[in-house]
Amino acid sequence: MHGLEALVAFNNRRAREERERAERAANARDRALHLEMASIFAHRADERQRLLQ
Repeated sequence: MHGLEALVAFNNRRAREERERAERAANARDRALHLEMASIFAHRADERQRLLQ
């Protein structure tokens, strides 16, 4: 299960990084792109976290 836990941590970190990039984005298009990526990574983390339970 260590691999799955590592994937959860990775996806949570990437979601956080993408939210931070969205905050720094220069325009609405880039902001939307980073928020969408954050959503995807957060969803992946949630799904894998459920598999751990």
